Amino acid sequence: MSNCTVIVSSCDRYSDLWQPFFNLFKKYWPDCIYPVFLITEEKKADISSVKSLSLGLDKDWSTLMLQSLKVVETPYVLIMLEDFFIRKKVDSEKIISLLKSMEKNNLSMLRLIPRPGPTISIAGESRYGSLSIDDSYRVSTQGSLWKVEVLSALLKAGESAWEFEINGTKRSKEYQNFVSVYRSVLPYYHHVIQGGKWFPWDAWNFSRKNIGVNLSVRKTLNPYETFYWLLGKLYSTVKFWK
Repeated sequence: MSNCTVIVSSCDRYSDLWQPFFNLFKKYWPDCIYPVFLITEEKKADISSVKSLSLGLDKDWSTLMLQSLKVVETPYVLIMLEDFFIRKKVDSEKIISLLKSMEKNNLSMLRLIPRPGPTISIAGESRYGSLSIDDSYRVSTQGSLWKVEVLSALLKAGESAWEFEINGTKRSKEYQNFVSVYRSVLPYYHHVIQGGKWFPWDAWNFSRKNIGVNLSVRKTLNPYETFYWLLGKLYSTVKFWK
C-alpha cells in the first residue's frame, strides 16, 4: 500500500493537454510507485494507470481539490498541474527519500521545485530548507508533497488556484514545517499555457515530439501577446528582487 497519491489538477477545457502531459510523465517518471489521479469535470481520460476523478461541472479549483482529497486513501499527496510538462528524468529515489523525511520530521508541505525556495536553513539538512510564516507564496500550486490533513484545512471552497495561493499563505501561519527543496526534483521549469493559449516556443517544441499535442484545439500567443507577457514577467522579477 502506498502512503502517497499523485493528484494532477485539471478541468475539461484543458483535456487536450492530458495526453501530452501523461506521455511525458510516463517517459520521464516510468518508475513512479504512487497511484495517479486526474481531476476532471465530466470527461474521463483514457490513459492507462491514471484514474479520472470526474467531480462535476461549474466548480471552482479549491472545491474540486477538496473533493479529490476525500477520495484518496493516503496520508500524503503530490499535487501537480496539467500545464507543467515534465522535461527531464525524475529521480524516484529522491522523492521517496524526501517523503520519508517528511514523515519522520512531521512536515506539513515539501515543495519539490524552489519556486519560491527556502529562506531558512535547517541544521544538518542540505536537500531542503524552511519557509518563514512571513514568506510570500508560502503556499503555492507548484509541485509539492502535502500532508492531506493540512492541505484540506487550508483549502476553502469558492477559491481559484490563485486565490488559494494568496489566502492559503495567510491561513498557513497557523501551521509549522513548510519547506522547499533547494534544487528542483520535478524538472518541469515552467507552464506551457498562458491565458488559455500556448506559449509559442512550447507549441513549437512539444508539437515536434509526437506526444499528442494538437495545435488545432487551442491558439498560440501572438507576437503582441507574447511581448507583453515577457514585459510583465520582467517587471515582476525586478520588483521581486528589489
